[in-house]
This record gives sequence, C-alpha cells and structure tokens, in this order.
Amino acid sequence: MSLPSNAQTRRLSRASTFFSDTQSAFEPESFVRLDEPGLEATEDARVWHLYNEESSKVDKAMMEGCNRNIDALLVFTGLFSAVLTTFIIQSYQQMLPNSTDTTNLLLTQFLLTLTTPNASTIATISQILKSSNGSEPSAIEIRWVNGLWFAALSCSLSAALISMLAKQWLQMVPSYSGSPRYRARQRQQRHMQLRKWHVFTLINSLPILLHAALLLFFAGLIVLLWSGDLAITLATFIIVALAYAFYLGSMWVSLIYPECPYQHPISGQLRAFLENRQPPPASISDLEKNVQERHLPSRVNLTSNVQDPGDVLDAHSIVWLLRQCSNEESIVITLQAIGGLPRTFTAFDILRNAGTIPRVLDRLSACFHHDSSSFDKECQIVDAQAAEKYCRAWMRLTSGTSATLPNGLLGQLTKSLSMERDPHVNAIVTCLAALDSLDSWTAQVELVNKLATLTSKNAILPSTERWLLDTFLECSLSWELHALSINDVTTTAIPVLLELLQRPTKPDSISQAVRDTVSSLLYVLTTRNNNDLLALIKTQDSVFVPDTYHKTLVPALSVMIEHPERFNIQSSQLEFVVLEFVKVASTSARTSGRLPQGVRRGARHALCKLYLDGHLPTPRVSESMLTEILQILHPPDSIPSEQHPPLTKALLLTISSCSEAPVGISALQLLEHLLEGGGTDVLQTFIENRGVAVLLRRAHTGETDSRVLQFAAIRTLCVFLRRLMVKSSKRYNIAPWTLDSMNDANLDTRSEKSSSSSPDSAVVTEQLDQLFKSDFFPTLLSIIGGRRWPLPEVAEVWMPALVLVCEARPEEPIWRSVVSMFRGFAERNAHGMDEQTLLDLVERMEGVLDLGGEIDILTYG
Repeated sequence: MSLPSNAQTRRLSRASTFFSDTQSAFEPESFVRLDEPGLEATEDARVWHLYNEESSKVDKAMMEGCNRNIDALLVFTGLFSAVLTTFIIQSYQQMLPNSTDTTNLLLTQFLLTLTTPNASTIATISQILKSSNGSEPSAIEIRWVNGLWFAALSCSLSAALISMLAKQWLQMVPSYSGSPRYRARQRQQRHMQLRKWHVFTLINSLPILLHAALLLFFAGLIVLLWSGDLAITLATFIIVALAYAFYLGSMWVSLIYPECPYQHPISGQLRAFLENRQPPPASISDLEKNVQERHLPSRVNLTSNVQDPGDVLDAHSIVWLLRQCSNEESIVITLQAIGGLPRTFTAFDILRNAGTIPRVLDRLSACFHHDSSSFDKECQIVDAQAAEKYCRAWMRLTSGTSATLPNGLLGQLTKSLSMERDPHVNAIVTCLAALDSLDSWTAQVELVNKLATLTSKNAILPSTERWLLDTFLECSLSWELHALSINDVTTTAIPVLLELLQRPTKPDSISQAVRDTVSSLLYVLTTRNNNDLLALIKTQDSVFVPDTYHKTLVPALSVMIEHPERFNIQSSQLEFVVLEFVKVASTSARTSGRLPQGVRRGARHALCKLYLDGHLPTPRVSESMLTEILQILHPPDSIPSEQHPPLTKALLLTISSCSEAPVGISALQLLEHLLEGGGTDVLQTFIENRGVAVLLRRAHTGETDSRVLQFAAIRTLCVFLRRLMVKSSKRYNIAPWTLDSMNDANLDTRSEKSSSSSPDSAVVTEQLDQLFKSDFFPTLLSIIGGRRWPLPEVAEVWMPALVLVCEARPEEPIWRSVVSMFRGFAERNAHGMDEQTLLDLVERMEGVLDLGGEIDILTYG
C-alpha cells in the first residue's frame, strides 16, 4: 500500500535525522526499511528473507568448518594408524612362539645331558642365556602392550569410519523451494533435528576418540619401556604426562572462560550441558516483574491449547535470529516481526521464555527522545512507525498475562502517537490503551468508535481492521466493567459489528477470519458465555473453522431476533439479521451434528418467532431454505403451547401457497405433530383456517413427483379426523369399545376423553360434510387399491380415523366400498400383527354398519 506524498516526505526526513541524545543505548530504527503494517510475519515478509540469508551464511560456515575438521581428522587418523600398525607388527611377533628360543632350549638340555650336572655348570649356562636375552619384557608386559595398541588402532579406525559417515550426514542437505517462510521453516526443522539428535556433538566428539587412541598408544609404549632402561622410561613418561596435563588444563580453562582461545572440541558441549542443568528460565510472572508497575487482572489468552507445528518452527526461527544476529538492522526486523504474528499464533510462550519482552520494551523506549533542556523534560517521539510495530509486538507477547507498560511510557505513547495522521498508528495506540485499561469504560468505547470511524470511511487496512477486532474480542473477554457500562458498550458495538458482517466478503482467508472474529464478538456481547467461547477457541486448530462460525453466530443472532430493542438494532439491520440467521441456521441443519442441542433449541425458538411474525417466507428466502427451517422446527415439542395455534395457521398458509413438494411435506409433518399433541385451540385454528380444504386440495394431487406430498396430506387429514371425532365422541354417541380399540392401534385417547372442551357440533358437522362431498374417499380408495402405501401406516393411522368417522356418520353410502377395499387390502398384505389389526378394525366398521358379511371383496377401478 503506497503512502501519500506528504507521509513519504515525513518518513524520509525522519530517516535522515540523527538523534544522539536517547535514554537507551539503542539507536532509532528509521533507517530500516519496514514491511507494510501487519505484514511483518507473512509468507514473503522480510524477516524470513533475513532468516534464510543469515542461516545460509551460518550453515555454510558451519559445514565448511566441520568438513575441514573432519578432513584433518581423517589425515591424522591415517598417519597415526600407519605408524601404530608398524609398532603392532613388531610387538605382535613377540607374542608368537619363537623357533630360535626353542632351539636354544633344546641345546641347553643337550649340554646338560652331556656334562655332569653340577652347580657351577648350571650357573654358567644360565648366565650365558641371560646375557644373550638382555632386558626383554616379560610375556605379561607383551600382552598389555599389544592389548593397548590394538585398542588404540580400533579407536583410530572407528574415528575414521564415523568421520566418513558424518561427511555424508552434512552433505545430505535438501534444496527447499517455496515461499521464504516455508524455506525458513524447513531449514529450522532440519536445524532442530540436528540439535535434537546431537549430530554436531557427535562430530565434535570425534577428536576425543582419536585423543583416547593416542593416550592408549602412549600407555602401551610406557609399558613396553618399563622393563628396559629406566632413564628412557622416565623421560617418555614425563613428556606424555606434561602433554596430557596441558590437554586437560586447556579443556578446563576453556570451560571456565568461554572467551579463552584454548578452546577444546568438547568444552562447548560440556558448557551447554551445565547450562541446561541450571534453573529453568524465568516464568511469565517473573518476566512481568521488570515491566509491571501496577496491578491489572490477567488478560484472557485467546490462543489454542493445540500448538501448531508451523507456529513452533516460526517461534524457534525468530529466537534463532535473535541469538545469532548481532547487527542492529537484523535485530530490529526480528523484533518487529513479532507484531505481525496473528492472534491465533500458538507459540508465544517460546518467545516469552527467550526473553523477548524486555528487549521489546527497551526498543520501544528507544523510540523516544528525552529533551533535558525543557522544563518538564518532555519526551518526543523519534520514529512513530517503529514505535507502532513495537507496540503490536508488546501486545502479542503479553497476551494472556497481566503485564502492563509503565505508566510514564504509556502516557508518552498515547500523547505522541495519537497526534499522528496515519490511521493505522492511531488505531494501534487505541488498542494498546484499551488492553491496558480493561476497567475503563472510556477506553473501550473509544476502541469501538475507532473501528466504526475507520470502517465507515473505508480508510482502513485489512490488518488494522483485524487488530481492532482481535483487541476488542480480547477486551470483551477480560472486562472488569460494571454491568451498566458493559450494556452501554454492547449497544454501541453491535450495530458496528453488523455493518462489518453485512459487508460483501471476498473468498480469502482474511475475510473469513474477520467474519469469524465478528461472530465471536457478537456471541460474547449477546450471550456473555465467555467460558463456552474460550473452550471453543482453545480446542480449534485452525484460523477459521466453519463449525466455530456457525456455533457462535447462530445463538448470537437468535438473541438479537428475540430482543432487537435491547441491542439498538435498526429495522434495516434487523432484516439483515433475519436473512443471515435463516441462511446460517439452514446451512447448519444439513449437518445434524454441527450445532449443539442447546444452540439448536435457541435457533428453534428464534425461527419460530420469525415464522410467526411473517418474516418467513420472503422473496429473499428460497423454498429449499424454508424446507430446512421447517425441519429445524420439527418436532415442535420445545415450542411453547401458546404458540401452537398461530403456528398451525402459518403452516396451513405455507401448505396452500408452496410450489415445491419438499416445503409442503415438511410443513405437513410439523402440522401433524401439532394436531397430534395440541389441544382444542389447535383444532379450532385448523378449522377456522379451512384446514380440511387445504389438505384435500393437496391430497387430490396425484402426479408422480408429488406422490409423497399426497400421502402426507392424507395422513395429516386422518390425524385431524381422529382428534376431531375423539373430542366429539359424547356428542355423536361413539361406543366406548370403539375408543378402546383405538388404544389397540397405538393411539392414546384417554387424555382426549378427559378433555372438557370440544368443538361445536355444527362445526364438526360442517367438517364432515365437506369431507364426504369432496373426492377424499375416491382418492383414498385409489391409493389402497393400487397398493401404494405400507400396511402399518394404514392400520395405525388411516383406518382408526375412518372407524371413528363411521361411528359418527354410518348412513353414508361410501362405507360399503371402504369396508370392501380395506378388507381386500388386508388380505392381500398378510404381514402378521399389522394385518390382524387392520382386519379387527374392518370388522368393527362392519359391526357399526351392521353388514353381517354382505360385502364382497372389491378392487378399486
């Protein structure tokens, strides 16, 4: 994003200015070329280019050094092994039987047998043998010498073998392609694996193996000379002792004094081992002691408990840069890159344990120039852009802690950066003030107003918008405000958040992340279920999870639909809330496990309210979406009973006006449950809104594509007839045994008989007249004759209702055809219990009609 010309001029003038009088030892960072705000840690950020450049230099120097050391080691190993082999050849011969010694022994025995053995003769022969042998080592000494020298040769050759393997390990460096951050991650992973498996420790230990071989050689040499000349033995021993005393002394000195030039290959490893045994690094609370001047409740940690492997590699890469680089520009870029890490970064603890918080604080302090000549020693900002980046790094590192900036530094930042014309800098200062003042109503409202102002002017960077939203989410979860103040902030913020949600989205990760954060904010502000949201955030493993978006937005919109006046929602925004809620709720209905049971219950109440208020259906709500909404409302058990009559009226309107069969089927299923479990008011509403005519019109539809709709209409009409006749059983003198038989058909009618209210007789007569004058029975008989419906459906729903109607109006001529058709249907579909139940009901109807077996089995048509 290009800056305005005046901003460019201002930055160039700052870059050319040198401020020598600073409180800190650090120089201002205006000379450093900066990344765009918020993009300091993206795929192509400068920090990853710097990491790849520095790591290439370090790796190249390390590989070259290791290769040179290994080459020198191999040369020395070859020479030493050659010399040692020469000694071994000579010493090993002394362990083998010598033919000359055997001959001399035999000659001695022969001389003793030729001469008279006496003491003088034996002494003479022994003296001759001793003078011929000289001071040769004994057999035990020969064994020790050969054992030590063979061990030295084994160590030398083993060092050569491992050295060749090490050269292969170092040369197996893959070439990575991809974005700078991807290459940095791959290199850091390889570097960490080399450290984890102690490859460099093993390489540095190879000279020790050769040193041990040399020590074994010297030991064997001294043993060989021990039985010889004492002066030669002592001279050799003194030289070897001095050499190894210097060897051990140089190791000890390099271990105590790291800057000593007498470095030993193993001293660095020993020093690292001793440092690892020191107490662990300072905890977060210990780090905060250096930067905290007043108590503040701990901010909520919004990162997931599941650490992302990529985040861990990024954190270790930044720590590696801070430890390896010593030039100012590299340190500046690395520390400022922390501010570009996203809110969902899961490895901030690695950065905190590396001591980055004090370093960021020092750099932030260095951005101010203390004017000692002024009376009040006022501080002036040196580089606002650098200070803004360090502020973001500070907020990221202290997330989930109670660390705060010193009061003096916070006041300087607020006073100096608030006068900057750059909206991004002003927004970051507002975020910092809000996080530092969680108990201040003014700071929280200022944060919301800043978001509303920048959004309305379209003068906001995507990264700035995300910072404002992320900060507001963290503040809303960590507030220490009074309930009235929270309500005030909520009524101010929700219209702004709805405007952001209503804005057209782009198919990119940034827009999705913004919508995810907005939905989380709406959830917190409307439901105040902070623990549920934190549990959802802690368990997610990606930046944008569709389930998270639905699980937070659906309950938030449900509350807003229930109480729009409480959140200062205007009529235009309410229409958007309704449409967005319908879209999200219907989408969630496709996956049964997406919404928890509590969320589904709240969504059902809100959808029912919308449906009853006439917001559904609308031209902007498709019939497929309406079908999913009706499926969410099914079953209506959790809907209050006082809403059953208006819901019945709305369903009849939907059934009569829908053009798609799935909508009608879903509405009929919902209406059937209302008629089955509702009271007399539901029946009255059904009758008043000409429900029989509506269902008869749908039952008359016989096309193939709406066959299920036709059957659903007949089933619902049968349920209505059964309920109507049970309510009017006393008026029509329906026999008690008929009602008892309904219980055998899995229909509970005892609660109906105990009901005190019932429809008016004229109304019931009108409904029955309408039924017999329509084509209901011909349609019913055509379906039965065509075997188009399963037997359990007919035996449990259809036939019980017809028996009750027959009890009330036995004089109708259609009953003979009904009895004949249903008896034939039962006998053709003999399936055990259901078939027997249907035959029993047919016999009941014959008894009512007093036919006495006069009916022949007929087939329709």
